[in-house]
Amino acid sequence: TRGDPLVCCGGKGANQAVACARLVDDTLEIAFYGRVGSDTAGEVLVKELQRANVDISGVRRVAGGSGQGFVLLEDGGTVLSVVNKGANHGWDLQSCDDAWAAEVVQNARVVLLQREVPERINEVVARAAQKAGAIVVQDCGGEEREMSDEHLARCTYVAPNVSELARLTGRDLDRKDASDADVDAACHVLIARGATKVLATLGSRGCRLVSKDGVVVGDACTSIKAVDETAAGDAFRAAFAVALAEGLDERTALRHAAAAGAAAVTKEGAQPSLPSREERDALLPSLPDVPRGGGKRKWWSLRGGDACPWKFASRLNSMKDRRDLAEGFSDDPLGWVRRQGTIDGLDLVDFNFPEHLGDLNVEDVRAALDEASLKCGAVCLRYPASKFRRGSLTHPDESVRREAIKLTIDACVWAQALGASEVVVWSAWDGYDYSLQCDYDQLWSRLVAGFQQVCDAAPDVKVSLEFKPTDENTRFFAVPSTGGS
Repeated sequence: TRGDPLVCCGGKGANQAVACARLVDDTLEIAFYGRVGSDTAGEVLVKELQRANVDISGVRRVAGGSGQGFVLLEDGGTVLSVVNKGANHGWDLQSCDDAWAAEVVQNARVVLLQREVPERINEVVARAAQKAGAIVVQDCGGEEREMSDEHLARCTYVAPNVSELARLTGRDLDRKDASDADVDAACHVLIARGATKVLATLGSRGCRLVSKDGVVVGDACTSIKAVDETAAGDAFRAAFAVALAEGLDERTALRHAAAAGAAAVTKEGAQPSLPSREERDALLPSLPDVPRGGGKRKWWSLRGGDACPWKFASRLNSMKDRRDLAEGFSDDPLGWVRRQGTIDGLDLVDFNFPEHLGDLNVEDVRAALDEASLKCGAVCLRYPASKFRRGSLTHPDESVRREAIKLTIDACVWAQALGASEVVVWSAWDGYDYSLQCDYDQLWSRLVAGFQQVCDAAPDVKVSLEFKPTDENTRFFAVPSTGGS
């Protein structure tokens, strides 16, 4: 021990209410519903809530002592805590019915719940909030207990820290080698049970907002020195809830949450450490403009919430050279798609044809893309050397040229079936190695005639020519002369 113990107001629900009140703008009001004891501590708790301008009409004093938390502070700001629930379980569950909950959430934009109160209270309030169209944020901190699938499904965001996530899912996330992928997998356990989005906080590693559409990675603020982590999670989730209530997008809300959580660890105590709006804003410049990742369909947003004009794609063919990276997935094109679906920020995947798609059916490929939250960016044509080594669209045998044209049209059909708008043609065999060995006019005429048939057959597909200036065999592909190239 060092010095005298610090005694201050706390409790997860009260912390979050005070944090919201300090962070919110003048247009919104914060209301707190809870139970405090008939002791002096209960009186002090109520006064602190009033001093923070929190509506306490939902606070009741019950016989007995107020809840207490005993926090052991270690070097570096990490904490261990023991909680005496006290009045937190002094709720009259019979009177806290659907009608009561409907009145509680009336006109609420965001309802922030935590688990230091009976589970029935959270369940009945979440049910009413969902019916009312309010955002429900369930902080998983508090008493260790089961959470029903029905309740998970009613929450807009389920928000555990990494230890709480481990307990809820039975996953070992406290080991030193636990990775972000392990965290994401645990989040998907809750999603499979009905959760829509899981916001997992990882301390100095930031946070991960996981949904079926992908992952948004929120960075931690590294410009501060941690003194005491008490109530940092409460500040984080309060700031996230406030930002959503103010109409901000969730990526901006994550930045606000990270800044508020970081500000809280710079001071000792629970409620004394909760930041003001100005203290939160002072740390925003030290964070990235937007969190990274964000699902395969919505990867990024610019400052101000504009949609990013770019999509990020990967060539599936890259998987064949590093098949060790596909460990845990089947070593085939569909397994590679599922592996690429675990990459943060990836929107699209490009297939080679017929190499990747020739033995598959469209339904299986679509299912793999949907499972990975990816879309097809393009179909990239690769004429097999076994048949087209002497040329594809320029082959001296007209029957082989017809096969090449049909193969190209088949690639366009695949592109349309997978929702891609482009076929990329790499003609490894239609160029020439030596500038005096070919009839330029003849090559040019065959190429033009071949592409005319392809484009007439698939007018809605963009056919692009992959130009490789360092590849001898395709350097002069689809140009009328050496001079033109």
